[in-house]
Amino acid sequence: MKFFCFDVSGGPEDPPFRSQWVFFNILLALSLASQGRAARSAQSGRNNDLAAQAETAMREGRLDAAEAAYEKAVATNRASAQLWSNLGTVRVMRGNCSSALPALARARQLDPRLYTPWYFGGFCHLQLHQEKTALTELDRAVALNPRDANAWYVRARAAANLDQPDIAFASVIKGLAADPARPELYMEAGRVSLDLAKECYRRTAAAPNAQAYVFRLEGERNASQGILELAAEAYQKAAKSAPNDPDIPFALGIVLLDLGKMEEAESQCRRSARLAPDSTWAKLRLALVLAREGKGAEAASLAAALDPGGFESPEEFDDFLALSAEMKNSDWGERALARGLALFPGDADLEAWTKPAAFSTDTRENTKSFAGVRGADKTCLSVRFHALSYREFSGVPLAAGPLGRTFTTADKYAHFRSAFLRDDFAAVAELIAPKLAALPDDAQGAFVLGQILHWLSFEYDQRLETSFPDSEAAQVLLAENLAELSQPEKAVAIYQALIAKDGDSPDLLRGLARAYWTQSRWDEALAVLERVLKVDPGDATTMVNMGRIYSYRQDLENARRSFSRALQADPKSFEARLGLGETYHREGSATDALRELRIAEQLDPANPRPHYILAQLYRKMGERPSAEREMAEFERLQSEIAAAKTRKTEELVPVD
Repeated sequence: MKFFCFDVSGGPEDPPFRSQWVFFNILLALSLASQGRAARSAQSGRNNDLAAQAETAMREGRLDAAEAAYEKAVATNRASAQLWSNLGTVRVMRGNCSSALPALARARQLDPRLYTPWYFGGFCHLQLHQEKTALTELDRAVALNPRDANAWYVRARAAANLDQPDIAFASVIKGLAADPARPELYMEAGRVSLDLAKECYRRTAAAPNAQAYVFRLEGERNASQGILELAAEAYQKAAKSAPNDPDIPFALGIVLLDLGKMEEAESQCRRSARLAPDSTWAKLRLALVLAREGKGAEAASLAAALDPGGFESPEEFDDFLALSAEMKNSDWGERALARGLALFPGDADLEAWTKPAAFSTDTRENTKSFAGVRGADKTCLSVRFHALSYREFSGVPLAAGPLGRTFTTADKYAHFRSAFLRDDFAAVAELIAPKLAALPDDAQGAFVLGQILHWLSFEYDQRLETSFPDSEAAQVLLAENLAELSQPEKAVAIYQALIAKDGDSPDLLRGLARAYWTQSRWDEALAVLERVLKVDPGDATTMVNMGRIYSYRQDLENARRSFSRALQADPKSFEARLGLGETYHREGSATDALRELRIAEQLDPANPRPHYILAQLYRKMGERPSAEREMAEFERLQSEIAAAKTRKTEELVPVD
């Protein structure tokens, strides 16, 4: 995820999410209005007047007056669940979750069938860092009203904070089904999908006999970054580990084609076509290489045997059109283009071929090499190849290639394949959601699922950027990407503009602080984090971040205070314990340092950092055996991490 906490090496760690107030204002008003009418119909005399006063105050934006009116109303009719719910809702709108919760709890006690108290109760508990309670109440909310995208969104964030990404994923796709025009849900879906993809790739690398899959990932990453020689080396290593897998020579052939190594590219494309004789895509790539080599007769023979009427994906049309241009055969190209646009109307890559003389010029502007592979395919080239190559399940899992072990019946495979090749990410998400509760541990299963999730993340982000470019969610996504692409000054400008428009949202402020952090602008980052605590005073992660900044600036007193405050908010925070222990060590308080570092060690036994500081501390205390023991443990844990890094590729393929 892209929400962050700063670690000791300057990298990010995720803090808990706090949902944005603006996102819920419309629902708050609607919930209050509808309940107000129902409550008023059950009241008489003074209660009627008070409820009417409250609604009028709400419409005029006088939340304090509305709250006062509802307080008086419940004082005279304490048995009205709806009046209690309205009171709690107004308090939520005023940003006072702590005082809202008792009113909402009373409403639920009086009438557990009311939706609003469950929803806003979960919302408030999330704001107050009480994720388990939040998730419990939101479970009840979505059961009462499964059509409310807001509840699904907040439930997704509560689940993500609890490290339950399968529940978070299921929640965002339910939310999008309820309201496909909600930008925030696309952003969250992209983040959750990417987190799950990372975990699948981690499992891929940790599994036995994973070399071929790890090298595939390395090859895709390097190729997408334009590091073609390294990409070719990685694919060659993958091919040695899995010589009978047709997707590897297919990808290697594309890279070699980009490098201008035509004979080697031809050899790999022939091998891919031989290993996957039913793959139209493999034959098209081979024909394209042959045409580039000047072997027009063989290329034409291959092309003549291919019928664009049987193509199932934009990629096949892409390559056939590129081949037509290479051979300057406008007749082939125009017929295939008409078919492609009929099947995939509005496809930008296909529409690029509609310009005059597209199939009769010398330009290769439209021809597809790896650098021109569709963005989504960069995240899942292997899975895309297999989906195109294996048209039927045939009742045997292996008959569908690696995908047959993920989609284990003919119906499931056909459903996935149809949706995947049509880029129907909503249908694909529904299909894989049940598989996320127990992620696969075998290399192949984890790799396949990781690629599908990575593709989903790309598709969700693309939909957000293209369909809702002016939304706050799209702007935040752009700012996060700019910060990661070493353009933090542009990210700062976006965050500042959003904050000026919407006020001090904790999430926007955290994003701005991260952008300042990447530029080592410590004073500005610290000032922004202080603003975060004004609107989210219980956020332990922000306190840890502030402690680190103070520590970097050698302000140990304020560092100690910040880490101590973080532990008051979250006694189980490893980073706060570690930071406090290191601060005590630097201040010369050995006893206090030992206590905190020992607790940190228990909180995260696999983390080598406490042992390194303990080794320094014992050495300073003159306890050499203890220092050597801690340093040995540090080196052991550090070597395990280093070994794991050599076995895995956690960095995902960057996409445009």
